[in-house]
Amino acid sequence: MNATAHSTSLGFARGFTRVQQGIIRCLRCFSFTLFMVVCFTTTIFAQSRIIPRNFDIADTLTREAALFFAKQLHSPLFPQPSPTDTLRIQTYTHEASWMLEQALFSTIVTKKRFRASDTAVPHHRLVVRITDVATRYFACTHDVDALAREISCAAQATMETREGTTQTLEPFSKTYRDTVSRRTVASLENKQYSFTQATMPDTEPNFWKQVMEPAIVIVAAGIMVALFFFVRTQ
Repeated sequence: MNATAHSTSLGFARGFTRVQQGIIRCLRCFSFTLFMVVCFTTTIFAQSRIIPRNFDIADTLTREAALFFAKQLHSPLFPQPSPTDTLRIQTYTHEASWMLEQALFSTIVTKKRFRASDTAVPHHRLVVRITDVATRYFACTHDVDALAREISCAAQATMETREGTTQTLEPFSKTYRDTVSRRTVASLENKQYSFTQATMPDTEPNFWKQVMEPAIVIVAAGIMVALFFFVRTQ
């Protein structure tokens, strides 16, 4: 009777151990699967948000400025331009003036308002002055690792006709704003153009970021390690 009871208890203990080992294996598999899902999701999210570079944003803004000025050329001042009329585009010296000039030539030809020419004696002259193309960074109060990025473009233009009349066009001004990480600033700037670069503001001391978050991470890691060894010893 005692032998039978002992055998039954031993079998029950072995069965319980196997169940426990199975549960531990399942937990390990679940932890590994969860880790892979989190890594995959993080990667997909990072790839889905492609941050535009500063130069590309400035180029987009200058194209918008060119379209803005081109739309104003159709006015009562010169309502019926002749197909043989020519337009000379003159831009004042600026690091980004070539971008605006190129965009103006492309936009005006596309609109078919005037045939652009920089060699013939012009019938009309469009004088464009860039007053601002720059990148600026500002500190974010809610996140010390983030920066508020601003890229602005401003320009003025006047049209001089062959009759000697001068018309001042409406000025263009637009600013692009978003938030970027401090770690990505170097990859967003272009060292060849100063208007794509700016000085990053200093990070302000933050008790939560500098003390509390590292402490929480360390404590959580310690608990996970302790739990891991505790499960293995059971």
